[in-house]
Amino acid sequence: MNLKANLFLLFIITLCTLSVKSQNDFKAGFVVNNSNDTIIGLIAWKRNAANSMVCKFKMDENSNLITYEPKDIKCYGIDNQKLYISKVVDIENNIDTLFLEYLVSGIVDLYYLKRPRKELYFIEKDGKLFELTNDEKSFIDKNGVQYIGNSNKYRGALKYLLSDSPELAAQISQTSFSQKSLIRITVNYHKQVCDEYLCIDYTKPMNNSLFIEPCFGAKYSKLAIKDMDGTAYDLMPLFGANFSYQPKLLKDSWKLVAGVKYYKSYYESIFSEEYLSRVIDRNYFIEYHSLNVPIYIEYNITRKTGIFYIASGINNMFAIHSQDDIRRTHSGVNEEPFDYRTFNIGIIVGVGSKFELANKNYVNCFLAYDVYTPLTRSGYVLDKHSVSSLQLNIGYAFKIK
Repeated sequence: MNLKANLFLLFIITLCTLSVKSQNDFKAGFVVNNSNDTIIGLIAWKRNAANSMVCKFKMDENSNLITYEPKDIKCYGIDNQKLYISKVVDIENNIDTLFLEYLVSGIVDLYYLKRPRKELYFIEKDGKLFELTNDEKSFIDKNGVQYIGNSNKYRGALKYLLSDSPELAAQISQTSFSQKSLIRITVNYHKQVCDEYLCIDYTKPMNNSLFIEPCFGAKYSKLAIKDMDGTAYDLMPLFGANFSYQPKLLKDSWKLVAGVKYYKSYYESIFSEEYLSRVIDRNYFIEYHSLNVPIYIEYNITRKTGIFYIASGINNMFAIHSQDDIRRTHSGVNEEPFDYRTFNIGIIVGVGSKFELANKNYVNCFLAYDVYTPLTRSGYVLDKHSVSSLQLNIGYAFKIK
């Protein structure tokens, strides 16, 4: 037991070390200079407001850092995540050249600019750039009470700019001043007026991607049996692999994950049960090899220091054991072995952190809670059992597609 406890402590220390150290703040990307040459390298990952001012670039980990201002290059991008384009903008009668995040490319183009305490959107049509505004304004009713509301001027601008698709007018009236809604109306407009080519939503991945992640960790479990007093605990190492799939139809915030984990469990404890109007203490021995197949969805939140995510899904457990591995004793006498269902099913929820590396691979730390019980119940004692556990996984993921 001491060895297992030390192993679990080692995993905790590893997780903390990774969290403190974090990852390199550079990601794979490119710049396009004013001569239309594309240069592949590494882009400094920054918050949205900083991304509009400068692009910090280097060819590789050992190269010198180059700082590009919006006038120096045409655009830059972070692979499969964000694209920024240099544009001359007029904001409150102040003309400046900034990097705008490219959201949609089509008959009309949609851009986004993050400013301190403010979000700005721009639509470009026929080579002209229009700002979409939703400034606050005050209203005074007949009783002299002042109210603060939004101007909703962006809706009028959209109706004017997209007037050659009048069927969108009702949808525009319901469009909120948010990135998701403005992307939707821009894409719908393109579909209405253009069938020569597809528009591009740059907030979605351009291609499907698949990562494989060998991992190891530890699992601390508790076994309980319904209508019996008593619990059994086990701490065991686990090994396996995860497969993370990013469909191009979904934003890169969402991932589909399936895994295969192997571990060996051993539970030994006294359970008290009522039998023929008296309480009997029985010593249960439960030992089996397990293949866990979790299938879950991740929602990822990207920050400068890494990617943090929450996950939820189902957990499938397949138990492998011999007849003598599941048994109980009473008064020192071995009783007949008990059946332990091969297939158990439950749920899994968790949180995690990913630390991206320059080569698109990443280190993944995942802390999860799961619980499972037999899928079918036919009257056997252990058909009423459930296992809940807390597990920590540390993996290294690399892209295979």
